[in-house]
Amino acid sequence: MLLISPDFLDSEFIYTRELPLALQRHKDREAVVIPVILRPSLWETEEFSGIQALPKGALPISQWENEDEAYLDVAKGLVKVIRSIQKS
Repeated sequence: MLLISPDFLDSEFIYTRELPLALQRHKDREAVVIPVILRPSLWETEEFSGIQALPKGALPISQWENEDEAYLDVAKGLVKVIRSIQKS
C-alpha cells in the first residue's frame, strides 16, 4: 500500500528506494501496489497514477464527511484485491 499524502510525495527515501522497487514488483506481478489517498496531493501526475487507488473515486480520506466510512471503503477494496489474488 502506498499511503499517499504530500509528505509521501516529498520523501526522497520513498522515491529513491521504496517506490521503484514496489512498482517493479507490481509490474513483474510479484506484488500488488495499491495507492491509498490519505490527504489531498498532486498524485495524479505520478508514475503510479494509473494504478487503481482507494478509497472509491480516489477522494482523499481526509475529505470524506465521515472518515470511518472512508477507511471502511479502503478495507472493502483490500478484501476484493486479496480475494482476487487467492483465486488466481
